[in-house]
Amino acid sequence: MRTSLSEIRLGEKHLQKTLEPGESLVFQARLITEPVLRWNVYLLQKVYGVLALRQRNMVKTEMEAIHRRLFTHPAKADFQKQIFQHFKS
Repeated sequence: MRTSLSEIRLGEKHLQKTLEPGESLVFQARLITEPVLRWNVYLLQKVYGVLALRQRNMVKTEMEAIHRRLFTHPAKADFQKQIFQHFKS
């Protein structure tokens, strides 16, 4: 069974908790009575989790690169001393 684009949008709104109260109740009832919809929303939730993890990893990698540039490059020695002075105070 195929999932329509409107159902995907409803699933997204449900996960983001942005459905109107009436829409939310109807959607929750559909989740109870429609196993395929429930499965699709579960998969959508997993996709969001993977995307969030990927984003965190990208930010972490970028921050580590900035740290390496600032704290290992000899030209940044004065900057390094200034930063370390703030932590010694």
